[in-house]
Amino acid sequence: MRQDIEKTTLNAFIWDYIGKFASHVISFIITIILTKLLLPKDFGLIAIVMIIIGVLGVFFDLGLGQAIIQRKKVLEIHKSSVFYFNIILSIFIFTALFISSEEIAIFFNQMELETIIKVSSLIVLFNAFGTIQKTLFVKELNYKTLSIITLIASSVGGAVGITMALNGFQIWSLVFQQLISQFMISALLWKFSNWRPEATFSINALRELWSYGFKMFLAGIISIISNRSDYIFIGKLFPINLLGYYQRAKTLEQTVVSYTSVSIINIFFPLISKIQKDLELVKETIEKSYIIISYLIFFIIGILFINSREIILVLFGENWLFVDNYFSILILSAFTPLVSLLITVISSLGRSDEFLKATIFNSIASIMNYPFIFIGIEYFLVSLIFS
Repeated sequence: MRQDIEKTTLNAFIWDYIGKFASHVISFIITIILTKLLLPKDFGLIAIVMIIIGVLGVFFDLGLGQAIIQRKKVLEIHKSSVFYFNIILSIFIFTALFISSEEIAIFFNQMELETIIKVSSLIVLFNAFGTIQKTLFVKELNYKTLSIITLIASSVGGAVGITMALNGFQIWSLVFQQLISQFMISALLWKFSNWRPEATFSINALRELWSYGFKMFLAGIISIISNRSDYIFIGKLFPINLLGYYQRAKTLEQTVVSYTSVSIINIFFPLISKIQKDLELVKETIEKSYIIISYLIFFIIGILFINSREIILVLFGENWLFVDNYFSILILSAFTPLVSLLITVISSLGRSDEFLKATIFNSIASIMNYPFIFIGIEYFLVSLIFS
């Protein structure tokens, strides 16, 4: 069994890493082109929209997808019930976004946000239709298929965004890039997946998943609010173009984190869920992964910190050099995956209660940094390093 697990893990890691590498190469090229064609304000506006959608998007899954991954025996009634439940919730979220779009625009004093939010809220509906298929691929550690889907969707969405930017559509280039990408992901998940929902729905089936999923859902809300509220504060307190610079820096930093560790962490949840009864194997797997991530992070972060200004200049050009003010600090706070790995192990072992506690503690540490935003963005970023 140990050899099978190692082979499956290695295969999943390789495909997840290849998929992320190829996807990020394409995203980098697309981003560089769009950066040359669009203004920092455009990236600031889309950052606000995507954060709002991301926060509300936590509600349409309610942790039930993670419960399916963690649960040993999953019946068809579980899958179909969660699928229909997600569709219903996504309709409510879409409606809430549509109705509240004007108030959100007024809050940020950016009235063009109203129409942008109304159109972008379609992402929630598109996402809901492919959630279960993606969950099943993750449960099976089938990252090869997920990588292919992500690669195709990123390419098509990027091509649409660039074409629109070249024709003067400005912020709408970014909006439709996101819309088309998410639509393609859901469409391809349906194409590559053999699973189809049955005409069956059970509240009891949802309840069976809810005992685990509820704590994961709460942890998800706490985590996304504590880790993504920076966009809300910066968008409210500072000029929108500064949020655009910050968004570019944060995206670049998250790309680095993804390269160095997220591929390992992504496969950890379904992997440890499969071997959770063999604690010795779990311990051995954790130790090996921790060593790999540590070496990758320290080596890559060191190189990027020393050469941050040159990297920004090559990628985005002189007009975006202000991004280095944020990126050079952000990159030093990219050690969080070491904590995320251990938290993921806790949830994989079925201890959603302990996962919730760890998330709350981690979130409190993040929230304590937010008062520094009122002094300045750089002070906030420095506080992240120490927390």
